[in-house]
Amino acid sequence: MGITEEALLRSGFTAKDIRKLRNNSANYGSTMDVIVSDLANRFLINVWVTLGVFAVCLIALVLGSVGSVLSGVVAGLFVLLIGWFTVPAGLAYKSWRLRKQTYEQSIR
Repeated sequence: MGITEEALLRSGFTAKDIRKLRNNSANYGSTMDVIVSDLANRFLINVWVTLGVFAVCLIALVLGSVGSVLSGVVAGLFVLLIGWFTVPAGLAYKSWRLRKQTYEQSIR
């Protein structure tokens, strides 16, 4: 894929975001391609987990008792907090968007 800093800037990454990616690359020895791909995958995982939590909460709301709904919502919020705070959401979204844009360009 060969992601360059210019491509990152065109895609909406800020200079601060690029600096974070470079620091990650220097600390862990990964390339920008791998880092952006991993962040994009983590964003998609968080989106699917969020949709699953909402679906479970809706099912509990329709079929469950008040106690099960409250405990389900609290547990769901706890899961979402862990998921979204362990991944830098802004960088993950921008990485997903960049990967999507480059995929669409490669199809054309």
